[in-house]
Amino acid sequence: AGCGFSLESGIFVAAVTQGSPAAQEGSLTVGDRLIAINGIVLDNKPLADCEALLRNCSASLCLSIMKVI
Repeated sequence: AGCGFSLESGIFVAAVTQGSPAAQEGSLTVGDRLIAINGIVLDNKPLADCEALLRNCSASLCLSIMKVI
């Protein structure tokens, strides 16, 4: 039986701060799903761990994302 779709949890962009490097780069938007930060896959990681990865990034940051359509 079932309804023909599945649900998925994940880490999503909640805000992009105006004037920030992310805003200046321009491709990240609210609702985008973060898949990995600097090559570290975020599956099953707590939000606090993901936030720490972002806080501890140095001069460069590489995000793997799934865009909102």
